[in-house]
Amino acid sequence: GSSRIEVIKSIVYGGLTESVTSLSIISSAAGGGASTLNVLALGAANLIGGLIILFHSLWELKNDLPEEELVIQISDQTAANGKDRYKELLGQRKNFAIHFTVSLLSFIVFGLVPLVAYGFSFRESDDRELKVVVTGSVSLVCILLLSIAHAYVMPPPKPYLNSISTFVVLGFAVSGISYGAGVLFQRLIDGLGLF
Repeated sequence: GSSRIEVIKSIVYGGLTESVTSLSIISSAAGGGASTLNVLALGAANLIGGLIILFHSLWELKNDLPEEELVIQISDQTAANGKDRYKELLGQRKNFAIHFTVSLLSFIVFGLVPLVAYGFSFRESDDRELKVVVTGSVSLVCILLLSIAHAYVMPPPKPYLNSISTFVVLGFAVSGISYGAGVLFQRLIDGLGLF
């Protein structure tokens, strides 16, 4: 029913952006030549900082008035389209505690997946490139699953192909660009002899 849809919406809300963000942080740090420990420290710091942003975003979303109510407060003569971002993204406001908890857990789980994949893959050789490939692959599976869930909770017709292609391409692009930027930045710093 609708409560299942709201839980899925909360999972997507908490997990999708963090999957892409964690992948980006790890890719750029690894591309820049950071040690495994430093990559994990940066990823963990990003996750902790992201929690504060998630708290703020959820709280702000909860306290935003639907456009309909806002328009009624401004002028009784203005027509509104009745859009409620909270309802669109998460569901009914009365279920805020559930939305908050599920979004938080999703954020943590999907934010930790790339960290765990990077930290525990190729521990013997510590091959940075292979670690990034494993991390990228695992993260893209998470992004794929979350993008399917994102399309599932949308009204018909379900935009599965659009959702999957958008977020998977975004994940590939973010990972590749971040890794490349890390490599180039390291070369620049080394070339300038700054550190």
